[in-house]
Amino acid sequence: MDYSDVKNVTARKQHKCMNCGEKILIGEAYNKWTTFNCGDVGINKMHIECYEALSGDGEFEYSLYDGERPSKRSLGDEHGT
Repeated sequence: MDYSDVKNVTARKQHKCMNCGEKILIGEAYNKWTTFNCGDVGINKMHIECYEALSGDGEFEYSLYDGERPSKRSLGDEHGT
């Protein structure tokens, strides 16, 4: 499977986070990237904090809409900010 670079974008319409299943609201920043797998193309959209929590340990794997959304505060605490 191949991936595009992850882009930080601002929602112009409402989306659904592919990790936690919660809404990504209009005006909210989120991460977006494209996957390419055997001729199939997928667009991935995820809250920034969901993406950072999943990619923090170097292994990036998730089940669609099955994760919990971390709080922005707890994520910052993990990174010492």
